[in-house]
Amino acid sequence: MRNIVVIGGGVIGLSTAVNIQETIPNVQVTVIAEHFEEETTSHVAAGIFCPYSHPGVSQERIRTWIGDSFAHYSKIINSAEAVEAGMLRLSGYFFGRQPYVGEGKDIIYDFRVATAIEKSSFPIRFPYADFFTSVLVECRFYLPFLLKKFKKAGGLIERRRVESLEEVLARQTVCHLTCCCCMKLYHYLLEMVVKSSHNVKYRIR
Repeated sequence: MRNIVVIGGGVIGLSTAVNIQETIPNVQVTVIAEHFEEETTSHVAAGIFCPYSHPGVSQERIRTWIGDSFAHYSKIINSAEAVEAGMLRLSGYFFGRQPYVGEGKDIIYDFRVATAIEKSSFPIRFPYADFFTSVLVECRFYLPFLLKKFKKAGGLIERRRVESLEEVLARQTVCHLTCCCCMKLYHYLLEMVVKSSHNVKYRIR
């Protein structure tokens, strides 16, 4: 059985850990983090899933990211787990001085140009307005949902601060670093990428 270590207990770390469990067979996943749930920055965050673009990333890749992610959220929203996971459908408007630019407008539930009547119903006046229906993820619920799911699938938790990646590499594991909040770890990782042996893999996200 392969051992995979995920460093970071926020929404990125836990999402990565659960995704590894669901997509890679015969692995033991351990999440190492100093903080979890309400102790993390993710706890006070909420996200609305919106079409987007990113400089330097191909249209095809962005559409794949958006499609896969939205399918994941939609599956939860249409299940009995929606309330526990803190997810719901949300509708609203984008107002701007330029047209909204982003891939995946056809992937989310609804995205269209706002009508003149809709635009006139708001006190603010902008030349461009779009109506959308998408997904809202409330992380104060989503974090414990992910943690419960991770543990149920056999995931292990280590609550501690990682001062050096040598602590993790000593286990002969594959280290999946999800968040380089500590610049010390970040620079160490870049150095080790150059020196890494063939049996150690690194990914920066």
